Amino acid sequence: MLTVTDFKRLSSDYNNTCQIYVSSRLQILSGHFAVVRRAVHKKSGEAFAAKFIRKRRGGGRKGAKAEDIQREVSILKQLDHENVIRLYDVYETGIEVILILEL
Repeated sequence: MLTVTDFKRLSSDYNNTCQIYVSSRLQILSGHFAVVRRAVHKKSGEAFAAKFIRKRRGGGRKGAKAEDIQREVSILKQLDHENVIRLYDVYETGIEVILILEL
């Protein structure tokens, strides 16, 4: 199991989000720059979606640009609608940004 407790927290809207763990076996979706896995809050048992977005490094073509990731986070933070998934938290590692989203 992969834990998100070591990731640098960028923002937080959910109490104790550091306690969420991600099962690497339960991949929900995948794309060119991101993989979505099921995440469960350790204390409450509440399920989330964890979107792992690979960051573009150097001048390479693989990964999403930092501006694109920031724009997605900014838009999701502003939205509050029943038909749009809710962003709960954002973490960052050296190679990816992890968005904790409503499942």
